[in-house]
Amino acid sequence: MYKILIVEDDRIIADNVCEQLLKCGYDVKIADDINVLIAKVQAMLRRTYSFAESTNIIEHNGCILNLNDQTFTYNGKRIELTKNEYRILQSLLENIGKVVSRDNIMMKLWESDDFIDDNTLTVNVTRLRKKLEQAGLIDYIKTKKVPEYRQI
Repeated sequence: MYKILIVEDDRIIADNVCEQLLKCGYDVKIADDINVLIAKVQAMLRRTYSFAESTNIIEHNGCILNLNDQTFTYNGKRIELTKNEYRILQSLLENIGKVVSRDNIMMKLWESDDFIDDNTLTVNVTRLRKKLEQAGLIDYIKTKKVPEYRQI
C-alpha cells in the first residue's frame, strides 16, 4: 500500500519534512502543476495495480498526452497540436521503445487504404518536431532508417 504526501506549493515544508517521510515509507510528490501531479500518481498506480487499460493519460519523460481531451503538455505547459500531430504522437507514445512504421502511422492518421502521398506524413512529422523542439524537446522523435531488400 502506498502512502502519498501531496505538497502543492510550500517548498519549505517539503524540505523540512521530506526526508523523514521518505524514511517512514511515504512517496513524496511535489508539483507546481496539478496535471503533472495527477499523471505521476496515475503512473505509479498503473505500475502497482496493472490497470493500464483504464487510464487515459500517457506519461513519458515529463510529457503528458491526455487521451480524454486530446491535449499534450510538457513541464506543465500545454503544446497546441493539430489532429494529425496529436495522432502521430499518440502512435509513438503508445509504442515507447518500439519502431512504428510509416504505414502504421499513415493508417492511424487517415484510417483508409487510399493512397496518401508519403510526403504528407513527412510534412506532418516535421511540423510536430518543430513544435516539440520549441517546447524544449530536442530529438524527441527519432527517424529509424530501416533497410529494405527485394528480389529483382
